[in-house]
Amino acid sequence: CGDGFCSGNETNASCPQDCPVCVNVPPMGRTIGDTDLCAEKAGDPQYWYAGNGGHDGSYVWTHAVDAAMPDNYVTWKATFDEAGDYDVDVFVEPGSAGSKQAKYVVTHAGTTSEKTVDQSVSGGWTSLGTFAFVQGGAQSVRLNDNTGEAFSLKRALVFDAVRFTRIGGNPMGSSSSSSGSGGSGS
Repeated sequence: CGDGFCSGNETNASCPQDCPVCVNVPPMGRTIGDTDLCAEKAGDPQYWYAGNGGHDGSYVWTHAVDAAMPDNYVTWKATFDEAGDYDVDVFVEPGSAGSKQAKYVVTHAGTTSEKTVDQSVSGGWTSLGTFAFVQGGAQSVRLNDNTGEAFSLKRALVFDAVRFTRIGGNPMGSSSSSSGSGGSGS
């Protein structure tokens, strides 16, 4: 343990520093950043670009496209310790994004809800709404690069952090300033 590799009989329980896991969302809520194990980035690596700033000092971005199917996307997977209603917010680094049609898909309690965000005018935490989540997994927030905006526009689409805050729970010690419109997903 401690060599930077999860090998042999090591597990997260016996050697958490070498064998990290995607951590559940506790009853109070949780923030999942772009470098978290629960944030799964997919697509061609040559079209992912690193940005400085963001929620935890970094974010990734790609260009928005008008293709029928996504080329690049991020899925922030969430397994909830307790069912309940949670506010869902996404972080957009101020001045870094150009997409006007970032469509977030929230999978929750056996259904999906979509919320389109104009990232070009968003800065900081932006609300996607309040959603009911069940205990357990198979729930997520996903953002695809196929926003419907032509690649020739070269609009940056930012993928950073997703925050789940339990309604009536602790606001996780951070400001809840939001831009964009709220809305309910439940």
